[in-house]
Amino acid sequence: MLRVLLFMALLFRTEICVAENVPELRRAFEALEAQDWTAAFEIAKSNGPLAEDLVLWHYLRQGEGSFQQTARFLHQHPDWPGLKLLRKQSEASFAGANPADIAAFFENTSPQTGTGALIYAKALASLGRDQSAQKSIVTAWRTLRLSADEEMTFMARHRKLLKPHHNARLDWTLWQGWRGNAKSMLAYVSKDAQNLAKARLGLMTNAQGVDGLIAAVPQTLTKTPGLAHARFSWRLRKGLTDRAITLLIEHSRSKKKLGQPEKWAKQRQIMVRELMGRKKYRQAYSLASTHHLDKGAQFATLEWLSGFIALRRLKQPDLAIRHFTKLKDTVETPISLGRAGYWLGRAHSAAGDKASAKIAYTFAAQHQSSFYGLLAAEKVGIRFDKTLAGREQFPNWVNASFTKKSVFSASLLLLTAEQPDLAERFLTHLSESLDPNALGQLGTLLAELRDPHLQVMVGKRAAQHGNIIAAPYYALHPLINTPHPVAAELMLAIARRESEFNPTLVSGAGARGLMQILPGTAKETAKEIKIKYNVKRLLTDWKYNATIGGA
Repeated sequence: MLRVLLFMALLFRTEICVAENVPELRRAFEALEAQDWTAAFEIAKSNGPLAEDLVLWHYLRQGEGSFQQTARFLHQHPDWPGLKLLRKQSEASFAGANPADIAAFFENTSPQTGTGALIYAKALASLGRDQSAQKSIVTAWRTLRLSADEEMTFMARHRKLLKPHHNARLDWTLWQGWRGNAKSMLAYVSKDAQNLAKARLGLMTNAQGVDGLIAAVPQTLTKTPGLAHARFSWRLRKGLTDRAITLLIEHSRSKKKLGQPEKWAKQRQIMVRELMGRKKYRQAYSLASTHHLDKGAQFATLEWLSGFIALRRLKQPDLAIRHFTKLKDTVETPISLGRAGYWLGRAHSAAGDKASAKIAYTFAAQHQSSFYGLLAAEKVGIRFDKTLAGREQFPNWVNASFTKKSVFSASLLLLTAEQPDLAERFLTHLSESLDPNALGQLGTLLAELRDPHLQVMVGKRAAQHGNIIAAPYYALHPLINTPHPVAAELMLAIARRESEFNPTLVSGAGARGLMQILPGTAKETAKEIKIKYNVKRLLTDWKYNATIGGA
């Protein structure tokens, strides 16, 4: 923390507010966590306006505060993280605002709550924008999760307008799994639509007599995508995998038959791998390649699986080329680009097109921060990318424009208040708006702060947006300077992968600290290497953790 204070003192001339009383600042966050807002604001006030704004950020995100506070905060800090939730939680407070202020608040972001939609529509109507008001109400009705009171108000004010959209809302709520909202819609739809919805609800909840519910669905509605998906999921839960696959194949003939392709995608991946395990490669390819997605992580995985199966199992490189080309032209991250380029090279090579293979490998080799990028470079004899050594020099970060931003100032203030997780959130959010040069400057600052965890997190966030800044992405940790039975490089790689150099991390499985060691394993290892076992030190002393983890 002392290092952070020194940095803040150094940066005072860049308008960063230095906390004069760090213990008091910590007390403000303790009050905040207890939701003692009066105390939190009072204590923060003595630490300057930035500390007050950090408390206000929490306050508004909890749904407290007035519309004036929200509007002022958004105007002053449009680049802070978590504003989507802040706006959502603040929508109800605008009930007392004037129509112009309400319209301005929602102008570029649609309401996220039923109450917000009602407030916005009323304001638009009072401003003479009736068509926009009606559009907002219809959109909200068709897409938002509503409380019972909100639903009643929608119907009381807009019954005639909403009548043509009841079936769409019912279908949407079922797709989203909002069972309470779906049940409340039954009163507004036809008997046939009710029976369809009841069958879907029965399947979703593993209700007794589900066959009877399905039998009650009119023949004209038995092939609807929503019912098919509910039956598919039910079959998987019951262990009826082959029947689930049959249903998935049947509905994968078109995007329309799937309804919402993304809802099937995760289980589709699992089914594809299931079929590959059974060596049913043609069926696996058919399932993988008919996903009807056009972007996103699920698209990338399924498109890659399609290409892989076509190349390695069906021995159809030309078919694989189509998939890997589509993947390469759609993905953006270095990991995905490296993978797409490498496998495209493999496919061209298998097709006997050495020239195209070299082009694809060379493309992939531009992304040597990825495993496949390195393999591609090896394929065509391209040397290791020296920029990944992290020796690139950047201008002095003290003069960087981002040091003038309140989001940066807030991150340092959070570090002094011993709020490392929040500080990380602010810094990684800041990194999303920076160009490569500024990212390098931020990485240098974090290196000087000697916080390898923050370095890695900023480096990873930058990589997700296509920017590989090697120094933070491959940050070094002091553990390389301490002797261990295994190579320092291996220790570094394990710690970066497992904990991202976070010495206080506890995983869902209970693994702890820098090297992510399970307490039981740590106890046995400590006995073997003849050191005293102390479970608390696994989180409080990274050297102790590394000694056991590297044994």
